[in-house]
Amino acid sequence: MWCSREKLIEHQERNESMQSIRDMAQNGPHEGKSCFVLKNDLLFRVFVQNPGEKFFQIVAPKKLRTCIMSLSHDTPLAGYIGNKTRERIMQHFSGPGMYIDI
Repeated sequence: MWCSREKLIEHQERNESMQSIRDMAQNGPHEGKSCFVLKNDLLFRVFVQNPGEKFFQIVAPKKLRTCIMSLSHDTPLAGYIGNKTRERIMQHFSGPGMYIDI
């Protein structure tokens, strides 16, 4: 299952469990170690690891997590599901309960 940017935005908007995250992104606060923001209608978690060093993670709806895991596994260098694969996924994606799902 391939997912376009538009489809991802649609899934983020329709997912009821993400509504509170979307509200935080729209209303703030936008400070602290992590927060949520909307960039061109796409929902991101922003994580500050060191001062001035921000990481943007796409907030992945539960429905798309299987696709994300497949893409991470199906690359020639992916190896088996383990800490390195989990870390690679979590560098780019976030979402409620995602760490447990992967």
